[in-house]
Amino acid sequence: MTWGQFIEGLTYLRELGVALAHLDIEPGNIVQTDNVRLHVIDFGTVVRLGSEDEIVEGVCGTRG
Repeated sequence: MTWGQFIEGLTYLRELGVALAHLDIEPGNIVQTDNVRLHVIDFGTVVRLGSEDEIVEGVCGTRG
């Protein structure tokens, strides 16, 4: 899987109406398996949103 396909997967979730905020997307939370698939990990800070326009406030994710 390429980075483009990874982004396509995120876009597909959005099209399904799944509104999530991972809140900690960073290189350490995206891993590649032996079969070249990309996976997002560490869902400890995920927030399900009521809509795409919802704003998440407060400190979250990795500092910096």
